[in-house]
Amino acid sequence: MTTNELITILAERLECSQVEAKNTLEKTTETFKEIIGKENSFSLPKLGTYSVVKRERRKSYNPSKQVHLMLPVKNVLHFKASTFFKDEVKNWRKK
Repeated sequence: MTTNELITILAERLECSQVEAKNTLEKTTETFKEIIGKENSFSLPKLGTYSVVKRERRKSYNPSKQVHLMLPVKNVLHFKASTFFKDEVKNWRKK
């Protein structure tokens, strides 16, 4: 699904113009980024929890150059789905 398709669906469900739906989506995304930056995690009811996890330094291998590398420490975004959302996805497969 593209962003434009998502905006179209939001506009239909919110009964507003696509410009308003696009602004709503942008503001929501900005808010999520701000919360992650300050809190390092947040939960969305019935969907799951987003959190920032520190990935430790690790070894890697580049097969094209045949070189071993040490990748640096970095922060990555982690998502853990709620049990409600997992159950919903399981039900989709059965249909």
